[in-house]
Amino acid sequence: MTSSSHMPAGPPPAAPQPLLARLTAKPGPPVAQLLSRGGATVMAVPGRYCVTYLLLGPRSVVVVDIGSVTDHERIVAALAWLGRPLSQVRGVMPTHLHMDHINGIDSFARRLDVPVMLGHTAYEAVTTGRKLRFPRGLHVLRALPTYVMQ
Repeated sequence: MTSSSHMPAGPPPAAPQPLLARLTAKPGPPVAQLLSRGGATVMAVPGRYCVTYLLLGPRSVVVVDIGSVTDHERIVAALAWLGRPLSQVRGVMPTHLHMDHINGIDSFARRLDVPVMLGHTAYEAVTTGRKLRFPRGLHVLRALPTYVMQ
């Protein structure tokens, strides 16, 4: 599918329903969504621990956040639903280095023989062993509610 072509037929691939998500999310199962705005197209694919985003270019895809190896087949199914061959995936990228966003990245990158792309801080942490810090001051109030889920 190119950005100017028609939408795929039928619903997107089904998403899992982990217990915590069922207890804390809005009613109804999580569903994949295809969003287009301002010339950009993104598919949100709910996974086991996080939402995976497929950033869709005219002839390329970048996969962002893969929370589990169990999400691999769901991502492959979403790409097939979009009519995108796996050869269009140019790389995988975590938004940040929490376990619920990186557990499935390495194996998916190896499977497709694509690079893992990191931001500056994440790259330094991975390549030099630089310790990541826990937020200080009032920023801790934003981190605490989700810290127990990491």
